[in-house]
Amino acid sequence: MPKDRLEQMRKLPSPARNFFFPSQIGRLEYVARNLGFTVLAILPLGALGEHAVQTGNPILLAFYLLVAIVAFIFVFPFILLPRLRDLQWPPASSILALVPGVNFALGLILTFAPGKESK
Repeated sequence: MPKDRLEQMRKLPSPARNFFFPSQIGRLEYVARNLGFTVLAILPLGALGEHAVQTGNPILLAFYLLVAIVAFIFVFPFILLPRLRDLQWPPASSILALVPGVNFALGLILTFAPGKESK
């Protein structure tokens, strides 16, 4: 392989890094990631939480809480921050997602507001 071609390939971004932690995501990808998060994390967490409450097992309740915290922390760099960057909002705006009621309005804005470039 020619040396210049190899240099060009090294400058390309890693596909895995770009998928999991992209710098920006458009409206459609934001909705798709939210839907995937809901199906893969929220619904199973709801079932696990229901089972933990019914059994009253403190270890299971602690495990449920730990998994829920990790899942929601993952949302910020994976879904929320890239969409905020696409809208050219400061990353500190993500704190609004923690306020009940305001997070619903923020979700609607992030879903329907056009970004600087559509993907």
